[in-house]
Amino acid sequence: MFCTYCKTLLWLQTKCTHGQLESEDNERNTQVDLASRSHPGPSATGQPDETIPLQEKNYLIPIEKERRKLVPANGKDSENALRQSFLHFVEEVPLNKWRSYMIVLGLTDNEIEIAKVDARDSVRDQHILMLQTWQEKNGKKASLDMLLETLCDPTMSLEGVELKIRKALISAHLYVYEE
Repeated sequence: MFCTYCKTLLWLQTKCTHGQLESEDNERNTQVDLASRSHPGPSATGQPDETIPLQEKNYLIPIEKERRKLVPANGKDSENALRQSFLHFVEEVPLNKWRSYMIVLGLTDNEIEIAKVDARDSVRDQHILMLQTWQEKNGKKASLDMLLETLCDPTMSLEGVELKIRKALISAHLYVYEE
């Protein structure tokens, strides 16, 4: 399941890479604008106005709908909770996407190779070492949100993995939704 923000980015990327003509784009914008003016939203009864075609409604999706923020459970130290979450990322991010994930997070090829050499007997340990390197490199800026948002990056296309990790972190009592 895509987060709304990710779906919108993916839609925009698809339209841009497929070279949709500017005139077609302008025509679509005009149609959406007219539809929103003539059908401003829920009717007086509170029910959605069903006269806007579903295709048109998809263009009216807000660009960014934030997911609820996760915070460490039971007042845990945020750095320790983050380190404890690493195993969930190692388990859920597909092996064939791992290197790309690390690069999007900002690790260099050299940092990735050092982790591979330092933990050459275990891919799991290599990945944990890469995440630890990422955390040390980013210091206080390193956060669970950064790890999760990167999974929704259009180049990663791992929104389903992001959702699984969220659920796993809550089930493991490492994180809870912020009140």
